[in-house]
Amino acid sequence: MADEAVKVCVRIRPLIEREETAAAEKAQPVQLYWKAENKSIQQIDDGNPTKSFGFDRVFSAEETTDQLYQDFAKPLVVSAVEGYNGTIIAYGQTSSGKTFTMMGSEHAPGVIPLAMEEVFRSIETFPKKEFLLRVSYMEICNETVTDLLVDSWKRKPLQLFEAIDKNIYVAELTEELVNSPAQVLAWIQKGEKNRRLHRSHTIFRMILESSERNDLASGENADAAIIVSHLNLVDLAGSERASQTGAQGTWLEEGCDINRGLFTLGQVIKKLSESQSGFLNYRDSKLTHILQNSLGGNAKTVIICTITLVALDETLSTLQFASAAQNMKNEPHVTEVSDDGALLWRYRDEIVGLKQGLQEVPSVMQTTTEKEVLAQLLQEKDQLQRDIEDRIRNLTEFLVTSANSFPVQKISAVQEKLKEQERLNVEQQAEEQQEAQQTVISETLSEKEQATERIRRAQRHQRAAGPTPSSTVYPCPSCGRTCGSRIGLYSHMAKHRRETPQEQQEAQQTLLKGQLGIGVAKSRNAWTLEEKQLLKDLSALTRENGGTAKES
Repeated sequence: MADEAVKVCVRIRPLIEREETAAAEKAQPVQLYWKAENKSIQQIDDGNPTKSFGFDRVFSAEETTDQLYQDFAKPLVVSAVEGYNGTIIAYGQTSSGKTFTMMGSEHAPGVIPLAMEEVFRSIETFPKKEFLLRVSYMEICNETVTDLLVDSWKRKPLQLFEAIDKNIYVAELTEELVNSPAQVLAWIQKGEKNRRLHRSHTIFRMILESSERNDLASGENADAAIIVSHLNLVDLAGSERASQTGAQGTWLEEGCDINRGLFTLGQVIKKLSESQSGFLNYRDSKLTHILQNSLGGNAKTVIICTITLVALDETLSTLQFASAAQNMKNEPHVTEVSDDGALLWRYRDEIVGLKQGLQEVPSVMQTTTEKEVLAQLLQEKDQLQRDIEDRIRNLTEFLVTSANSFPVQKISAVQEKLKEQERLNVEQQAEEQQEAQQTVISETLSEKEQATERIRRAQRHQRAAGPTPSSTVYPCPSCGRTCGSRIGLYSHMAKHRRETPQEQQEAQQTLLKGQLGIGVAKSRNAWTLEEKQLLKDLSALTRENGGTAKES
């Protein structure tokens, strides 16, 4: 039988469209290699069962994530609030449903959101305790540990160290204080956005510090021990075969690192299950080094193995891992801290010291007699009192108790609130952009209107001043063409000298016609004297050519 501190279950993934389509193309039913029952899975060979594996629980494809959590994971989460270290690990091949089981979807929350909801619900059952909660989210990819709660440009490889109490901690890992499920879910969503396409191991950790509630003003129960527990929620990357995936280059290297880490995890669990008193090198992998306390140490561990019934070798490998893991033995116990190792202890000492300092300020005031010094000290006392009260209020906000605990809502409701807030932010940004565009358009129109007005003023001024005198031109006496300079006129007249007499007469005739405007309907009575004189000249010129004015 498996140790009570270590429980292993298997979850069967439903058939996906790709598997059903492949069977339909062959006009055959989907071939299943395994048969599942309540607590066992058997291999089917030509319709006959051969290999068989037994576990604490086997969840069928029809059972939901909420059923798995309530039946299998919830007790571990409750024990973490009570002070025990706890770890939930999702293990399985690629595309077997690990991440869906841990994170869930919009309408079906996974183990991690449900566990965070359970933590705050369980805190309400301890009215005489106060809690300080902080969360972190780390990723292990290519044997490098990085922080998922910081922006990508701030991310850097993190180092692992071992504390005096033999616990492994990650240096410079961000830890955020939280006091509601909504805050936790917001940090989870930020970490998921920074994750590398689920080709990495991730560990979401919540550290719970609790102690008996005390009167910070009187210092009663100030020396009470603080209980510290860690809740690790682990989503492992899936192992894969390069021959099946066709991975190359960087993708192939990442796959090799994933398989190497999972192999080291399997070797550690195998040695622990065989009860051999030999040396276990947890340092062979960053994953096993971080989870050292959860593998054969001071923790309660739940392992969820996800499989599919249509795969033979991959499912067999997962079931062999699960079978070895259920023989692993842990020794969980409550860990008490009575020094500055607990953040809650440091917060409590600071609050008590601040309140004592706040009470000592008036006594200094009473011993002073000089009015000027008294007034100055009075101002300093008021400012000091305000600063201390603000600090106490900020520190107390992070203490979670059954009295000030936020009402636990359904994760779906929290997600809806976050989505609504995100939608409002997007709408606000759109409105700001639209206002900025309208401002630019208004400024542009204003500039155009100003330019148009300047042009209109210039036109009105030009009309008032009269026509602008044109530049000096030089008309040709033969054809009337204007030239811009004397040299141009001389060159043009030289061209006429090379023409024949008939060409010169035709040019003069054309000039006179242009000046008279012949071809335009005009009454003879409306002609000016100058035009009449030009007509006479044209008639005379026509007679010289042997025609009449009418014919011209």
